[in-house]
Amino acid sequence: MSRHRLPFATPLALISAIVAIAGIAAAWGLTGGGLVSPGGLNRESDGEHHGGVANHGELDCLACHTGFGAGVMSDRCLACHDDIRDDIAQKAPLHGKLPEVSACLRCHTEHRGSDAEITQISGGFPHEATGFALTAHGKKQDGGRFRCGDCHGDDVLHFAKDRCAGCHKDDPDEFLTHHTAAWGDACLACHDGVDRFGDRFDHGKTTFALDGKHAEARCEACHVRVRGLAAFALAPSACIGCHRDDDVHRGDNGHDCGRCHTTEAWKPVRRPGEGGAGEGSGSSGDGEPGDGASDGETGDGEPIDAMPRPDAMPRPDAMPRPDARAPIGEPALPDDHVFPVTHGGGGRIACATCHPRTTRSYTCYGCHEHTPANIESIHSRRNIDDTSDCAGCHPTGGRARRR
Repeated sequence: MSRHRLPFATPLALISAIVAIAGIAAAWGLTGGGLVSPGGLNRESDGEHHGGVANHGELDCLACHTGFGAGVMSDRCLACHDDIRDDIAQKAPLHGKLPEVSACLRCHTEHRGSDAEITQISGGFPHEATGFALTAHGKKQDGGRFRCGDCHGDDVLHFAKDRCAGCHKDDPDEFLTHHTAAWGDACLACHDGVDRFGDRFDHGKTTFALDGKHAEARCEACHVRVRGLAAFALAPSACIGCHRDDDVHRGDNGHDCGRCHTTEAWKPVRRPGEGGAGEGSGSSGDGEPGDGASDGETGDGEPIDAMPRPDAMPRPDAMPRPDARAPIGEPALPDDHVFPVTHGGGGRIACATCHPRTTRSYTCYGCHEHTPANIESIHSRRNIDDTSDCAGCHPTGGRARRR
């Protein structure tokens, strides 16, 4: 039985194969893999060492290219670029915000030569992942489209804040001058590229809608010294936050200005209860407790039992005398004021005579024979034990109308 030998299994063929393999191995070793490389590696350096080398040109093929079952190339990238790995772990810009952060080759290419640019960003880059969207920067003022270099110069990884001023210095009406005076020159502290603060901004979608005179106010009048996006939410929402110096009542009427005033103007003053403002329903206008103060309520619309007792008020000798008449500039009376301020016949009484602390409480002590001992003595003879609400029985300062 004869045996057939394969034609390439001759001694000469085997020797030739061994010589060829040895030659390829020698060439690979001498060229560092360049025999099968598609091109040279970048040899530029940022001055730092990553993975023990200063640039990609010092790497061999297996430093980046994995074998079967040895993981993916992006894992090799992050093994060296530990700074990028930290950004990803901390969700920090730039790389930590990218939707496909492991796809390194989408933006970074190699084998283009020793001085070729590694970063090649093509269209579709998710710029909003950097913290600044390009929504409002589709076109330049001359109508041309923005290119990366218009904002980043030669380095797409860096941005100089004076780039904003370079473009916006030619905006009409000296916009940039006024804008930086009000908000500072750290543009990126407030602007994220979405352009949400333009003329289309709807303040009504915030917790403080603008109407009346408020709609005419400049932003910086309420948002004072704002230097960051979060600080916009710190603007005062109470009237007193902006109008403390406008308060002619000096706080005596509380801080709910909307009980009597509207955002259209300080005057005319409306009575509490009109137009949905405040509590209570105003005064009948004749000095009697009609609409303004019903049984069991004061002129401020507060329950009598909520008013301070007379013995809790200042001592009579500490009270202003009724001859301390209202000085020039005394605040105007609210329309629901019941008790006559000319009580005593000597002209208008100063507010502090009856309201030494606040207009939401009053006292009758300190005038005439009105002392705690006197009042208790007179009323006890009439079996009246509760003397905390003088105006409830004496709405005009005269004789009692009830009990």
